[in-house]
Amino acid sequence: MRASLLQVAVNEGESVESRRLRVAGMVRDQAGADLVVLPELWTTGAFSYEAFGSEAEPLEGPTCEAMAKAASDAGVWLHAGSIPERDPDGPLYNTSSSSPRR
Repeated sequence: MRASLLQVAVNEGESVESRRLRVAGMVRDQAGADLVVLPELWTTGAFSYEAFGSEAEPLEGPTCEAMAKAASDAGVWLHAGSIPERDPDGPLYNTSSSSPRR
């Protein structure tokens, strides 16, 4: 088994959309791996508590969709780290997701 563990820089001033596109490219670059693993809270930065509420999204949102597509394109299993997820009833969660190899 070949696993790729990716680090993601959270650059000040970079939008979540820009980071999402950059990380999707990083995942696609791992074609040939069996498993790719992203870090916890890579969309906001692990200690950017003030961003959690404003950048939270549903699990079926753009980040998980983009990561599932990147994993499919690369033919890898992906543990997509975690994102701040907003529950429809209001609470925030630190939610992890994964995508199967296709």
